[in-house]
Amino acid sequence: MLTDIFEQIEKGGAKSTKHGGMLDTGVLVLPKLPRDAGDRNRTSPFAFTGNKFEFRAVSSNQSIGYPNIVLNLAVTESIDYIATELEKAVKGGKTLNVAVAELLPKVIKENKQIIFNGNGYSREWEKEAGKRGLLNLKNTVDALPQLVTKDAIKLFETYKILNERELHARYEIMVETYNKTVNVEGQLMVLMANRYILPAAFEYQKQVAQSVAAVKSAGGKSDSGRKVLDWLTKKVDVFKDRTDKLEKALAHEGASSEKHAKHFRDVVVPAMAALRETGDELELELPHESWPLPPTARCCSSSRTGRTGGAGSVGSSQPARSAHPAHPALCMAGHECHHCKQWIGPDEAHDCWSTTEAALTADLSEDLRDAWDRLRETAAAFGDQRILRVGHRDHVLAGLLLLLRPSEAKLPAGVRIPRPCSTSPAGATRRT
Repeated sequence: MLTDIFEQIEKGGAKSTKHGGMLDTGVLVLPKLPRDAGDRNRTSPFAFTGNKFEFRAVSSNQSIGYPNIVLNLAVTESIDYIATELEKAVKGGKTLNVAVAELLPKVIKENKQIIFNGNGYSREWEKEAGKRGLLNLKNTVDALPQLVTKDAIKLFETYKILNERELHARYEIMVETYNKTVNVEGQLMVLMANRYILPAAFEYQKQVAQSVAAVKSAGGKSDSGRKVLDWLTKKVDVFKDRTDKLEKALAHEGASSEKHAKHFRDVVVPAMAALRETGDELELELPHESWPLPPTARCCSSSRTGRTGGAGSVGSSQPARSAHPAHPALCMAGHECHHCKQWIGPDEAHDCWSTTEAALTADLSEDLRDAWDRLRETAAAFGDQRILRVGHRDHVLAGLLLLLRPSEAKLPAGVRIPRPCSTSPAGATRRT
């Protein structure tokens, strides 16, 4: 929609606009919902979402303060430029409307290379951005120097926001933060590798070797056992070698913070990635009871552990978590039900029969949340709404199922709003 308007202005003026139309849910008792004309591109760093732009490039651990300063500065400079050009045109005898009509196509032509409506994560866009002459800074070390370029310093000083010394101070702090962050993460990887993963791998290697030796002494032949032992021995050696290389790389002392940052980017980060790769391979091979750390799959799941009043805590009726005998603080078994918050043991069957609307709609996207609110308002018109039951086996695909039964027509009607599947599928049935 917005691109269409830009193209019309560039050609001489916007005379029409696209309409999204109506969304037909297929349920006669539900009203038709307006459909947005925009595509709401979530891969864009500046996504246009119907009536506003969303800046989506700030990381989760970053303050939005400084990005907002830069955004406001960019908008200020743009408005200043446009206002100056319009004032010159008006002083030259042109009317304001004529000046605007002449200026906007020029501005769009000069800057339209930044507009892209495709997949911003794709390699095709990287190639296209290169053809358009756009910067593609893929890491922190490459991006930070842009803060202290001549153009950036001039822009900050023109509008009296930060002077050159203040910008360099912030640049040095950001570089130092990067160095310390990568260093801490690298040191932690070395510690985890030497203290936890290697001992567990050596222990499992010994068990496999004893198994192969026992079969051989009994007169048998274990080809598969020998293959596992050979693979495991090779991977453990590679893992230890990569751990030592990472530890050596972390001992680097740079002459300046910039050189130190480049060493972290070019040497330390690749060494960390290589160690992680071998560690993942070992995790897939070692038995669950031998792995000394929480499995990656559990770290990425929605189960919650270690909460106050949780399993095994004082005053809790839930059973304590079973732990690995060698590392009781690191191993967790079981998980907490996403809906009823009941603790579920590793081999315990569980069927959740009650939940709340808040729990069901907590992780819905913006579009689905809006649709749910509209459906909820419509449903309320037919009488009191209540959740009857939720069972992990009620619906094979997780989702929200709203059933409306008009008090007069007595005609059942339903609409299903899909939601991402979690570790245990769940559904909800609602009716009047």
